[in-house]
Amino acid sequence: MTMITTRYKEAADLVDRMGAQHALDLETLVQSGQLAMDTLGDAVVRCAGCTDPAGCGAWLDAQAEPVTQGPTMCRNQPLFDLLREGKSA
Repeated sequence: MTMITTRYKEAADLVDRMGAQHALDLETLVQSGQLAMDTLGDAVVRCAGCTDPAGCGAWLDAQAEPVTQGPTMCRNQPLFDLLREGKSA
């Protein structure tokens, strides 16, 4: 597996975990049409460009309850905000 493939797999996992931490089931949102697959892909690309994925993972590991605000470095917070408001993305 290439380093690029590994990075995108890690980013996809972080996006999924961050969505879950925001009490969002991204798979269900895609299936219902509220979240476009392209938009989810864009979120993974944004995450893959982050300079602190380890910090994000550590932040996620430290959360015990669902959140309404992710870490300040999260490039996908606006997307999570939209989805939590019930809006389509």
